[in-house]
Amino acid sequence: MNDSGVRNVGTIAPKGTGKTTLVEAILYNAGAVEQMGKVVDGNTVSDSDIEEIERQMTLFPAVCSFKWKKSNIHLIDTAGYPDFIGETRALIHNLDNAIMPVSGVDGVRSHAVKLWRYLNEKSLPRFIFLNEMDKENASFDNAWESLKKVLEFGFVPVTIPIVQEKKLTGVIDLIKMKAYTISDTTGGGGREEEIPVEMQEVAEKYREALAETAAEVDDSLTEKYLEGHEISSEEIVKAVRAGTVNAKISPVFSGSALNNIGVSQLLDYFLEFSAAPSERGSVQGKDLQGKEVERKPHQNEPFSAMVLKTTIDQYAGKISIFRVISGVIKPDAIVYNSSTERKEKIGQIFFLCGKKQTSVPSASAGDIVAVVKLQETYSSDTLCDAAYQVVYPRMSLPESVLSIAIRPKERGDEDKLSMGLGRIREEDPLMRLERHEQTKELTVSGMGQLHVDSIVNRLKHRFAVDVEVSTPQVPYRETIRKKVEVQGKYKRQSGGRGQYGDVWLELEPLSRGSGFEFENKIFGGAVPRNYIPAVEKGVVERMSKGVIAGYPIVDMKVTIFDGSYHEVDSSDMAFKIAASMAITKGVQQADPVLLEPVMSIEVEVPDECMGDIIGDLNGRRGRISSIDQGPSVKIIKALVPQAELLRYAPDLRSKTSGRGTYTMELDHFEEVPRKIGAEIIERYERQKKEEEEK
Repeated sequence: MNDSGVRNVGTIAPKGTGKTTLVEAILYNAGAVEQMGKVVDGNTVSDSDIEEIERQMTLFPAVCSFKWKKSNIHLIDTAGYPDFIGETRALIHNLDNAIMPVSGVDGVRSHAVKLWRYLNEKSLPRFIFLNEMDKENASFDNAWESLKKVLEFGFVPVTIPIVQEKKLTGVIDLIKMKAYTISDTTGGGGREEEIPVEMQEVAEKYREALAETAAEVDDSLTEKYLEGHEISSEEIVKAVRAGTVNAKISPVFSGSALNNIGVSQLLDYFLEFSAAPSERGSVQGKDLQGKEVERKPHQNEPFSAMVLKTTIDQYAGKISIFRVISGVIKPDAIVYNSSTERKEKIGQIFFLCGKKQTSVPSASAGDIVAVVKLQETYSSDTLCDAAYQVVYPRMSLPESVLSIAIRPKERGDEDKLSMGLGRIREEDPLMRLERHEQTKELTVSGMGQLHVDSIVNRLKHRFAVDVEVSTPQVPYRETIRKKVEVQGKYKRQSGGRGQYGDVWLELEPLSRGSGFEFENKIFGGAVPRNYIPAVEKGVVERMSKGVIAGYPIVDMKVTIFDGSYHEVDSSDMAFKIAASMAITKGVQQADPVLLEPVMSIEVEVPDECMGDIIGDLNGRRGRISSIDQGPSVKIIKALVPQAELLRYAPDLRSKTSGRGTYTMELDHFEEVPRKIGAEIIERYERQKKEEEEK
């Protein structure tokens, strides 16, 4: 094993593969808990939120730090449900290793393929635990073939199950070529024995697969293997470790998390094969001047850390969980938040195990720790030594895909609602809040129906706020289709100093997704240079409010090319208003059109439901991109306007008897069909008139 005594790892897998139960077994074997909790009983360490207990699934990442042998291991149990994997993906980029449980009954589920791609993005060392081998229909052979076929990676079997009289009794260690059988008196590690005679042939088969793959990743063993020489256990360990750390192969273990079989072997070999922080290479960042800098994950480097998560505890208050990237941090240190440019004082430093906090004297590179009551520090912020400043890239999170309009049921609860949403937003980076200027509608956006439902439930349980929800407006955009030149002139005289601003603007469309450009082509001082920023500000503010339907204007270039001013009456405000007037008039002349968000949606449904779902998507103005065969399901990929998906979750549930799942993300914006666009604009004009008459 590498000299470093620190390891960090995330359990990464789809919902329903036994991820949280595996964490319980790991903690129990490590002595971190006295007895294993159960998801169905709501008493597991990593699923402690009331929402998680009620839904019996992991929704929020939980850190579990423990000692195994002489090493400190920091494990993050991540969410596997589609609505929450955006945060899981962000966390993957801040971990050194991953463990993926896979069902020994179902094999690789289609949703695991996406998670596997995320692991590939980071070239993360990873371990497979073939779980549920105690179930009646479990098959190591089938699960093994599923791994190789679906995930297309270099897998090496390390332990295989011992099934006797249809009962899982232990595992065979293919490196030591020993059996470990479990009884009530042996504990999770089992009793070391010789391999049962009836298992000898299958053990030899998979031992050969192990040796062959080890030889493939170690050039020094290739010739030896091809010449028919036996490869020793020590040589296999060395080769598997090198291949795992370099993300070329993945060791595969088997067992039952629920019955704590095979978990100790997973832990032992995890220490043997996993990557230490120092083996993951330097981390790139920038100083406050934007210059590239790097930090090596060593204790003798300046301190730096990335805040992975913020949680709010009703007793402890705000808890900031961060990974130490370089250097050492001790209690009472003053650190610099280079993201907010504020100094923070570190109080006590804790290792976490769910909600349990254990004070520690220091933390070094690779450790994942928590501190309380940092004032101006949030998720994705960088903490560092003020004398050696660095800012790391913020964690990349997906755009929200589903919104609800929200308001309190009881009058007078507005402040409670505002406070509750503010607290939830601090700890839930996937949530978005927005107040629509035209409708005064407060919208909460999330990654799917379950996500927004959980936000509503958290408001009720934690902050005693009951809310009413409704379908919000779709976040349309406005743009133009032709080039125009337009004048905006603001002139007011009311005694004394007046107001005067005059601009000529050119508006032209940009390609879809280009955003906004502003160019100054004033020559000869027709508009003094000091008024140009006010012109741009007037343009930007008017574009943000829209012209034809109240939605932001995008994909437009605005150029100021002429104008006039008054020595006395001109001002920043006058030119800002003149620019706003020009945009209002110019957009109306430039063949304006509404754009709608189009979502890339991936729907997983049982084979027999495929026809109904395809028909439904077509009826929602969807365009089917592909239909793939996943493990026992069809995977339908399509592009569908967001307006047609606002209530898709309950509809899908109804059509598939609860067996269908989907994920979606923003793909692009495109023009709204003329008839639908006219209805939206008419509704806006009617609402605007009603507000003016009030």
